[in-house]
Amino acid sequence: MLSKPTVAIINGDAFDEGLELAMAADIRVAISSAHFAITHVKRGTMPHFGATQRLPRLIGAANALRLMLTGTALEADDALHTGLVTYLADSPANLAVVSGRVAEAILSRAPLAARLVKTLCSRAPT
Repeated sequence: MLSKPTVAIINGDAFDEGLELAMAADIRVAISSAHFAITHVKRGTMPHFGATQRLPRLIGAANALRLMLTGTALEADDALHTGLVTYLADSPANLAVVSGRVAEAILSRAPLAARLVKTLCSRAPT
């Protein structure tokens, strides 16, 4: 685990390994036209990079199972409501603004406190 906070900026659909990479970040900022899906089971394979662990922690076991077992894509609004995405932006220009503000907010905080908060949250029971 990285000790510094991380932000994923999602400017399009995030499926399978792309979504798994985004889920590894602490905060996800996405464009409102994005869709999110884990479709491995449709192809008879398993997610490779932590989806079976990260997705239930982010959106709950029932929603995670629904997404992974059916391969159904979530629209951005649903991803925001379930907790998969932290912020939405309505355009590419706004995506840059929103993600910049998130990064500035994080960078303006005390780095040691931010690192400790991240560590403690990762150890919290789910």
